[in-house]
Amino acid sequence: MSYKFKLPIGDWSGDGHSQCDWYIVSCNKPLDKVFDAYFASTEKFPKEMHPTEFCYEYGDTLISKETLDVIKLQGYDGFSVLGEADDFNPGDHYMDGEALAAYTLWFINQGDEELKAEFIDEEFPQFINWNVPEKYKKQNKSLDQIGYGLFDD
Repeated sequence: MSYKFKLPIGDWSGDGHSQCDWYIVSCNKPLDKVFDAYFASTEKFPKEMHPTEFCYEYGDTLISKETLDVIKLQGYDGFSVLGEADDFNPGDHYMDGEALAAYTLWFINQGDEELKAEFIDEEFPQFINWNVPEKYKKQNKSLDQIGYGLFDD
């Protein structure tokens, strides 16, 4: 059986800067077992490796060389694609959401050797005006934005 869940990177609760990317994950175990695996990894690895320990302040996009070295020693080399920071932070690297999501998934998988969680690129059609079927367009029917006024700055 396959389970799916969404992995948030950013402010998923919307109580801060409200910026969040969501990654769809397919897994061979239900979500409660994914949480078990995550917390098992927090016991297995040093705290500086926990995904919640870096990039947690607004605008904090760097991961330190020391943290990268610890992570690499534990077997994860996925951060090698990150660009090195400027002269003010030699050895540090810029983090991005996709790299942090991939690392978080690796971290989770380390907590349960039977767990197989992986990203899936699953597109869902959007219920927006651009996707109104041609038969309605020929009738000059369109779909206005739903709930636009609910949001403000």
